Amino acid sequence: CSLRCGSGLDSCSCARAGQDCAGGGFQKLSTGEADEKTIRWFEKRFHKHASAAEELDKEKFMIAINNDQCLLKLFDLFDMDKGGHISIEELVRGVDKLTCMNKDAKWLAWLEQQFSRISGESRQISLHDFTEVLQVKELFFAEQFFKLFDKDRSGTISLSELIDGLNMLMEGSDMDKLKFLFDVYDVDGNGTIDPDELKIVLRSCMDESKLELSEETLDELTKTLFESADVDQSGSITFEELHDELLKHP
Repeated sequence: CSLRCGSGLDSCSCARAGQDCAGGGFQKLSTGEADEKTIRWFEKRFHKHASAAEELDKEKFMIAINNDQCLLKLFDLFDMDKGGHISIEELVRGVDKLTCMNKDAKWLAWLEQQFSRISGESRQISLHDFTEVLQVKELFFAEQFFKLFDKDRSGTISLSELIDGLNMLMEGSDMDKLKFLFDVYDVDGNGTIDPDELKIVLRSCMDESKLELSEETLDELTKTLFESADVDQSGSITFEELHDELLKHP
């Protein structure tokens, strides 16, 4: 086991995150903040025309997209270099992205349906709902992920917060992902990881993976990993120390 363990969502791992869910397949075309706003516009428009089951038939889909504003926004999504025109390469690449429904995309589409079913009209989910949607077995990880996804600290998570969090885990930089991992380990949120916090994470990691370790073995594992990362022997691990430790074990 390494310091990487403990980030898990089990069979729906944090790697199953990304851009394929919010706003339907158009989310795959997003290349920046302006495109994200356009995606949200499409999402709201589709919700306006969708049935109670959050679905669009062909007729409703045509009604939803059949106006100049919608077509212009779609043009902007395909215009990936924002040059004011669409090259054949951009068009083909965009169509390819829209038609590439891999397993993650299907899972994310299912996830959005589950979110809509559970959240109802409020479009917000609680910690209990969050655990059900993502099927997280270990409560510790559910609580930590929920806390980090709940950006506005409202005590609930919106669909956009959920997608943003998963998108970061799927498409974010290595440094973004490492910072998220560090924040999962930093249980009390004080900016450092102490031995007790590392032990909590490792025990939860073992439970999630259904691995059985004696308390003595767990203590020894915690001690070994902690001493390896705590380079300055301060009694706590900083983000920089965690970063350096993981560079040793790419």
